[in-house]
Amino acid sequence: MPQNGSVRPEEDFAMRWEVNSRGDTQLNAITAALASAQSLVLATDPDREGEAISWHVQQVLGERGSLQHKHVTRVTFNEITQVCVCV
Repeated sequence: MPQNGSVRPEEDFAMRWEVNSRGDTQLNAITAALASAQSLVLATDPDREGEAISWHVQQVLGERGSLQHKHVTRVTFNEITQVCVCV
């Protein structure tokens, strides 16, 4: 009996995933912002999780048609620190 998992071996091990309600809220906000934007910069952590998030965001937005005629780039941050300018 086949199991209902996230990996589909019969389809070259394709992954099954879905957007949860929190993610859907964020994707809707990004979609709305893209309506008046020329580009999208995906800025996530440089680890595997960050890479996966960027990939999935781009996939969903592409499926929604939100990326048509948009320039998509990815930037990673290794560290963000507060800068104090003392005068």
